[in-house]
Amino acid sequence: MLLKPLVEEFLHYLETEKGYSPYTVRSYFYDFQTWLRHLEEESMKPELELVDPMYIRSFVAKLSDSGLKPATVARRINAIRSFWNYLIDCEYTEKNPCRRIVTPKLEQTLPIYLCEEEVNALLAATDKSFYTDLAFRDRAVLSVFVYTGIRRGELLELRLDDVDLKQRLLTVRKGKGKKERVIPIVEPLAEALGDYLELRPDTPHDRLFSTRDKRPLGRTGLTALFRNALKHSGIQRPGITVHKLRHTFATMLLRANCDLVTIQKLMGHNSLETTSVYLHVDTSRLRGAVEKLPLFRR
Repeated sequence: MLLKPLVEEFLHYLETEKGYSPYTVRSYFYDFQTWLRHLEEESMKPELELVDPMYIRSFVAKLSDSGLKPATVARRINAIRSFWNYLIDCEYTEKNPCRRIVTPKLEQTLPIYLCEEEVNALLAATDKSFYTDLAFRDRAVLSVFVYTGIRRGELLELRLDDVDLKQRLLTVRKGKGKKERVIPIVEPLAEALGDYLELRPDTPHDRLFSTRDKRPLGRTGLTALFRNALKHSGIQRPGITVHKLRHTFATMLLRANCDLVTIQKLMGHNSLETTSVYLHVDTSRLRGAVEKLPLFRR
């Protein structure tokens, strides 16, 4: 049995049954395309019955030799491992060539986030836009990220009906795993969204954010508006991306003494383990907790 149709079946399963976002499925697709291309280059027949650990190990060796980061290598190995678990569950095969494949150890890195002054500078930088309507749109977009912590894909999928300014609630209907959650809208966000909606043009679609030519805002446009604001904000630190605004939201909640379970629900995390990474960010908070120990009181 050829691997390619099985890969296509697996990708369809991820999208329809597991509820993975189109962007995640696309990443898996690219990983499998890279693997199948490698098999072709090494004259390894892409047939299920012939796949053994060498099919995987030779791919891992090539990835490592190409200078890719350990995280990228690990992601591609895990993609193949997940694929094989699916094949076993569907009884296409009983053997697992990934069982003894070792995933590269990943370096533990702390999430990058913006401080309060940087957040204010980033939001203020949207005023530099040449077009007034885009200035209000860009401020609303960045405010949604900063005050809700939603993912990039979730923001792009927001509809007009997802914003309830009267009740001050934002509904994320297409969260990770197709899970829905509701996030309170705080005053600065309500103001930014209200200003934007007054200027939002009539469009043939109901997406919340739109381009000047009335199309839904996409990933390219989102990246462009963020980079433009970042350029005019005066923030010089490297590594600041759209996703870092999500880290910023979680870190600010933690600093406001919000408990992990609440942060988990607001962020849409499946487990507390994912949320707990933010415990390592704010060392001043940890220091304050330790200093409250009775042993240190004099």
